[in-house]
Formats: sequence, structure tokens, C-alpha cells
Amino acid sequence: LGQLAAYIDEHHHLPEMPSTAEVEAIGGFDLAQMSTALLKRSEENTLYILGLEQKTNDLKTELAAQTAALQKAQENAKAYEAEKQALEKRVAYLEQKMSALLLLLERQ
Repeated sequence: LGQLAAYIDEHHHLPEMPSTAEVEAIGGFDLAQMSTALLKRSEENTLYILGLEQKTNDLKTELAAQTAALQKAQENAKAYEAEKQALEKRVAYLEQKMSALLLLLERQ
């Protein structure tokens, strides 16, 4: 596409198509030749559109996979956070019990 854009910028018409000045200079264009050129462009555009559709579908598939992976990671993060909080409570409980035992030992 970059080459096509450069060609159009330089020549102000599509490759293999006559410019407006060329058509006006010869007083028109050959219908068969123009039909052939337009058919070729139509086929090129159709192939390009099909390629874009395939790329779009591939990107949709990739996005769905990444979305699923992200959702799984978020679920794992929530589970790990819940487990962390439970362990923190358990540690606090055990620290409290250990402190109570140390006080009992000190009294004896």
C-alpha cells in the first residue's frame, strides 16, 4: 500500500489506469481496455478485503484468548488475596496465642 500511495501521490492516478489528462487528450478511452483494468482493480480490492477480514478474525481470536487469560489471572489474584487474608488472620491468631503462652511461662 505504501508503494501504491507513493505512485498515486506522484502520478495522481492509479497504476495501469489512464489519467484524466490522458483520457481527455485522446478524446475518451477504450471501453474494453478500461473494463479490463477496472476488473483487475476490483479483483485486487476483493483480495485485499478478504485479507483484511482474515486479519480481523485472527485479531478477534487473539483478543478473546487474551481476555480469557486476563479473566483467569484476575480470578487467581482474587483467590490469592483471599488466601493471603486468611493466612494473615491465622498468623495474628498464632502470634496472640504465643504471646499468651510466653506470659504464662514468665509467671512460672
